[in-house]
Amino acid sequence: MNQKPISDLLDDIRGELPSELAPLLAVTLLIWQQLSQTQRLPAELALTKDLANAPRDAESVLKRIASHLQIDVFHVAAKWLSQLSNRAACQILSMVFLQGQNGRLDAYDPSDLRTVLIGGRGEMNALPPEVCDLLLMLAADKIDSDSIYLPWGGTGQVFGRLLKRGLHANVEFPYEEEKYLVELIRAYYEKSPISRIQVSDPIKSPSFLEGGRLTKFDLVIATPPFGAKVDFELHANDPFDRFREKSNSLTVLGIRHALAQTKGRAIIVVTNGVLFSGGGEKRLRKDLLEAGQIEAVIGLPAGLLLPGTAIAMSILVLNNEQRHDRVRLVNCDSDQFKTAESRVRSKLTQVEYIAALAMGQVQGQEVRVVHRDELFKNDMNLLPARYVLDAAMSQVDHFLGDCKTRSIEDIATIIRPILSANIEEPIPALEVGAQDMTNGGYIDQPQKSVVVEGHQRRNDAQFLKPMDIVMVVKGSVGKISIAPLDTPPPGPGGWVIGQTMAVIRTNSDIDPRGLVVFLRSDFGQELLRRLVSGTAIAFLQTRELRQLKVPVLTQEQTQQAIAVLERQQQVSQEILRLQKELKLIQVDAWQLPPDEQAAK
Repeated sequence: MNQKPISDLLDDIRGELPSELAPLLAVTLLIWQQLSQTQRLPAELALTKDLANAPRDAESVLKRIASHLQIDVFHVAAKWLSQLSNRAACQILSMVFLQGQNGRLDAYDPSDLRTVLIGGRGEMNALPPEVCDLLLMLAADKIDSDSIYLPWGGTGQVFGRLLKRGLHANVEFPYEEEKYLVELIRAYYEKSPISRIQVSDPIKSPSFLEGGRLTKFDLVIATPPFGAKVDFELHANDPFDRFREKSNSLTVLGIRHALAQTKGRAIIVVTNGVLFSGGGEKRLRKDLLEAGQIEAVIGLPAGLLLPGTAIAMSILVLNNEQRHDRVRLVNCDSDQFKTAESRVRSKLTQVEYIAALAMGQVQGQEVRVVHRDELFKNDMNLLPARYVLDAAMSQVDHFLGDCKTRSIEDIATIIRPILSANIEEPIPALEVGAQDMTNGGYIDQPQKSVVVEGHQRRNDAQFLKPMDIVMVVKGSVGKISIAPLDTPPPGPGGWVIGQTMAVIRTNSDIDPRGLVVFLRSDFGQELLRRLVSGTAIAFLQTRELRQLKVPVLTQEQTQQAIAVLERQQQVSQEILRLQKELKLIQVDAWQLPPDEQAAK
């Protein structure tokens, strides 16, 4: 969408209205001009040059338009216009009129206006326009129907795209302030208000009913607010019996609601947590797989959301018409499917190709059809990246296929840090942080002092021992080092790990140095990357780490790995020495005399 017409108008009224109202006034006036130019309004209600120079008369006409179109936002816009100075009001009205006269609004599409109006409630934030285009492409075989339902459709983005195609929809959203934008989009495209708009919470009080039962639509496109929580008791007190899982996740309940109101396909935008998390999310995935309702899952690149955020999202394609025992998994979480638009935001690319992959119209290395039995074996994890291998992962799998492997739980114990709410017998310790995990492979002397619980002998396990492998499992996932031979014993002054880490303590018959070199290698890092979960913050589940298959090294391979580790440590130490030397050289070059240093 071309946002230039709006940004030009905002420059003229900046500071005259609250920041959240100014864009909406500008949008309303642009829609007024477009309705005037396309003769969708009677001549006496059209924006003219004379009205542009008479703001008070323009306010009166806006109120009449509100009655004529039965759209409240024009009445509210009259109030906002009255709050501007006469000079600012004349200027913005004249600019709107001239933009129309100059043809700058001829190809104007208001569908993505929400991208201009970012702010206010987090739930109202827009989706990237390219993702909205993809949603409609995924519904291509259903989109010729007017039996379309858009719960949480308050951004108007999908709604506008449907109206532009001459279709109609039933839109529902919980917040009154969203109504203004949706009504403007409807007024722009529909000559008469055919599409139905309801301000109501789809979970608590759904509006589209027939005979006291939920209306069934051919197509549902749902965008439940990310991360929102609801009352736990909703699942038990629902009069429509929609919710099988006890969950306070709005996304989980939103998926159930979408399925309850479709007799065909439901296309739902979700954060990736829904695809791998436990609790209600896991119970939901299990039920959907058993019922054969999952048609496809499309994993999208991170960094697409507005405003820029690292939250990763996916699209679920569910089907109530046909059973699917095989799920089409499409992995688009790669640089191939995005371009950088700014430092914090990327743009989705190859949208048509993604839709074709998801609907089985083309084949590609980015897609894999997986039987539900395999999904059950993997704890119902639906992340496409878990199953669709890129070139690097294919090489890793080929390598492991030629090796004897064992799972980490067969050769080591995974130890997570103990979190003590009340410390009765404090022991001073040093906590290993990511900054202490050097490129050389061995952990440096920790600098952070902490206090840990010491009255229980079992707490000795929280202290690092020589040759313990330490791995970051939250945040910078995959960073790995090993405790040196001179690691202090458990007790006062001992070393412990932070909450974002895990210890891999190998059995006596396994040399941990071989394992740590493998896990730090390109092959090992690719294996770990496959297991990483998380939406805003990456993390590695302990269960996944235990099940990770690693090669069983021969004696010769182990000795080679040890030599690599020792050489890495030597090079790292030499780099540190050179860095210190460089710093001394810089200081000596421009060192002040002693009296001037004292004065400083």
